[in-house]
Amino acid sequence: MQWREKFRNELKTLNDKIYSMAAITVDLLRDGLTAIQEKDTRLAAKVIEEDKMVDALQGEIEDLAAMLIAMEQPVAGDLREIVSAIKIVSSIERIADHAKHLAEGTERISDAGRKQFLPVIVQMAEQGIDMLETAVKAYLDNDAELAQSVAAKDEKIDSLKKELTVRILEFMKSSPENVEEGASFLFLNRFMERMGDHVTNVCEWVYFTHTGNHIDLN
Repeated sequence: MQWREKFRNELKTLNDKIYSMAAITVDLLRDGLTAIQEKDTRLAAKVIEEDKMVDALQGEIEDLAAMLIAMEQPVAGDLREIVSAIKIVSSIERIADHAKHLAEGTERISDAGRKQFLPVIVQMAEQGIDMLETAVKAYLDNDAELAQSVAAKDEKIDSLKKELTVRILEFMKSSPENVEEGASFLFLNRFMERMGDHVTNVCEWVYFTHTGNHIDLN
């Protein structure tokens, strides 16, 4: 009984770190959006630097998970939870990279491009942030049904991405001078779409954790 209590406490520490990692990632995404919308290069630099915090937390979580597997030799549901934690933090780290991509775009786009294309990028990012927050809640609350409902929201991001791709390509074709900036927006568009995919991956592992079944939600 004492061993079980100790193990559950260690799992709680693992989950607390995952929550912290996700919270930092959400803050970075919001700061990245602010930086690119307001041309705030100082905030952009802060986002790029603080992405290292997410990388460090990923390392801590993976080390703790490996220690739990090696020392405690968990089985069944406990093992699923630990394996899923490793997969989930990998996806969260990639989402944080997209916050960095937003920040890096601050100096690459013109005011005209910002006005023409950025509102859709922002809409996609905000949808992704909402999905991430809810996916983490589903993980912490052991709610496989909520995880499935979150993944369904990725369709909106996919739709926005397709529509914006057409507009950006038309912009690039209209003048050779637009090619470089258009390429920057194509990358941002792709990164925001990938963010939705990464959150969906989180949801798949949440579902696996609490049902023992793999499901393709993409």
